[in-house]
Formats: sequence, C-alpha cells, structure tokens
Amino acid sequence: MNHIIDTEKIIIGYLLNNGNKPGAIKLISDIKDDYFFDVSTLKAFDSIREIIMEGGDVNMVSVRESSKLKATFLTSCLDTICLNPEYQIKQLKKYADKRWLLSKLHSTSELAQESKPEELMASLSTELIGRVREVDSENTNMKTLINKFEDYQITNQQAVEDNGMIGLSFGFKAVDTVISGIRPGHYIVVKAATSTGKSAFSLNIVSTVLNQDKRVLLFSLEMSQEQNIARLLGIRTNINALAIEAGRHKDDGVELDQKEILFKQRLDIIEQKRTIDEILTFIRAEYVIEKVDLVVIDYIQNISITGERYDGYTNASNKIQTLAKVLKIPILVCSQVNKTGDARGSGDIDNHADLAILLEKTDEIGKIDMQITKNRHGMLNGSKLKFCDGGNLIEII
Repeated sequence: MNHIIDTEKIIIGYLLNNGNKPGAIKLISDIKDDYFFDVSTLKAFDSIREIIMEGGDVNMVSVRESSKLKATFLTSCLDTICLNPEYQIKQLKKYADKRWLLSKLHSTSELAQESKPEELMASLSTELIGRVREVDSENTNMKTLINKFEDYQITNQQAVEDNGMIGLSFGFKAVDTVISGIRPGHYIVVKAATSTGKSAFSLNIVSTVLNQDKRVLLFSLEMSQEQNIARLLGIRTNINALAIEAGRHKDDGVELDQKEILFKQRLDIIEQKRTIDEILTFIRAEYVIEKVDLVVIDYIQNISITGERYDGYTNASNKIQTLAKVLKIPILVCSQVNKTGDARGSGDIDNHADLAILLEKTDEIGKIDMQITKNRHGMLNGSKLKFCDGGNLIEII
C-alpha cells in the first residue's frame, strides 16, 4: 500500500504548491473522494478543495488549520515532486478501481450461496461496465455546444429531407407526426390491459423498423422465439399466425418470400434473459459488436425482480431510461396496466418515459384506440387501429 499512499501524497503536495493557480479548480474537479485510500490524504484534499472553492489562499497554515493534520505530514507531502499531475490522477483512479473491484468480488462471493450464478454474473457485469464508463466527457462550454447543435440540426435536416422525419418511422402516422419518429435515446412505454394488443403493436413497429434496414433487439419475456417469428410472418402476409405455426402455409409463396426477407434482416429475439441486469448487459454487449437501432422489451412486468414489485419495476424502468440516454438507443417497453390505466406493479414507469402510448379496446370488434398520453417533446395525438387477419395493424386517422 505504500506506493498508493506515495501517489496520494504527491497529489497533495502538488496542490499545496499550486492551489492558488488558475488550473487548480479544473484539476480538483477531476478527482473524486473515493480515489483516496489514506484517511489523512483525503482530509488534506477535502480541506484544499474547500479553501479553493471559497476563494481562500492555499498554504501550509490554512490547510493545517482546516484539516487539523500534523505539520510533519503536510511537510512530507510538500517534499514530493510532481511533474505530471494528470498522470498521477490517472494512477489514483487506477488504484481506486482495483479497490472497488476487490470489494465487489468479495461482496459477490458472500452472495454466491444464495443467488443464481447467471444473476450474479449479470449484476456484476452491469456494475463493471458502469464503472468503466464513469468518465466525465461532458462538454458544457456554449461555443462547443452551439457548434455541436448545428451539426445536430444538419443531420436532422438531412433525415427529414430523406425520410420525412428525424427518426425511424413507427409505422403509425399519428405517432410519427408528433414525435418525428423513433429518436435516439428516447424511452417509449406502450401500455395496455391484458389481451388488448401490446405485443402485436410492438411487433408491427419491429417489422416497420426492420424494413427500414435497421437492427432490432427484441426481448420477448412472454412469447417464444417461434411464436414471435410466426406473428411477424402473419403481420407481413395477412395469414393467421396460428396457421403459420401449424405449418399449413409453409409452402405458400407469400410466406416463403417473407421468410427470405426476414432471414436477411437484422433481428435478434432473446427469450432467456429474465433479470434487468441480464437484459442491460446483453444490450451493452451487442451495442459494442454492432450498432443497435431499436430495443423492444415485451413486457416489463415479466422481468424477474426481488423484493417489492413497485420498487423493483421502478428501478428497472429507471435503469432502462438511463441506458437509452447513455447509449443513445431508443428503447420501447411494453407495460401491462390496470383498470385505471396505471402501469401494473409500478406507477413510476410513465414518469421515466419520453413517450407513453395507451392502447384500449373499443366497442368495435377488431379495433383499438391508440392514444399518446405523454410526450415530453411535443403535443399529444391519437387514432384508431384495425387488426387484419395476420395481426397487421391498419391505422384509421
């Protein structure tokens, strides 16, 4: 541990010598409290940071009075030599990451007797990736932001000229019109009571996005991979999905054509990832391999949780929203609702969403109401949808 404490003392010595210089504030903002292992160096750092933030003078006397540390300790820090403070800070972080990892492995080993191995690995993977991504790369300077925003405008303008909207089409005009398509980073919640059509609705969107030559991950927590393929083929052929499952149309030219098209498209159907950590880890891993254009989770109340349902699903929803923002991937989640229209098991799911769509049965057989109940980025809208034989949804504006 001596080399760790030596690195910490080098940083303190540098700040004691340079704390009154303009670059000190930026340097301090790059250092977190958990970078320090030694209690004394942490106390010294906290005192220096407080003095700088209050506009005071950093010196031996002021730091000693603030930290109550011995003069001999601070003198030993001053006697160190630091030619490259940025390198030393990286070393501090490396040591802190090692301590964090050892602590995490220790706590995980204690849980190993009580939890399933796959759940522990998924949880640890999520936390590890989160730790690796803890890099403060945010640009806040307005000159930089305006330049970045103009690039954003140019990209969006070109998308509108090419496709009529900024994002990918939902396949439903009432939604595309108010949100300008499925946008990167958006968290979309599709709500419906049991047997209303939320799975069919999401599969219609999946089919539309695939036909835009995009990649989709579908986490099916209710239906098998085979059932999803049958329903996708039904949507595209207007053939009853059960008839397709039964093989009654396997030699039909229309079905064969759609099988060939679907075979070439980039869709992953995942049915064995059940916990939120397993799901999020899989998304991150696939994102590294190849860009993901849309993630669909059908449906959130089938995610395996421990503890209270309300807290479990709220936590899962919050993690999904965060991942969508961090990776800039649109994520669509289906949610079952109760009679009042609230998400079953958690009333907070809607609060996380950029866009919430409610599907409700109508008095007309084969028709449902589609209503945007929340749009963080614009107006609300709605229309009626009609089911065709294969599960394809036709919009009635």
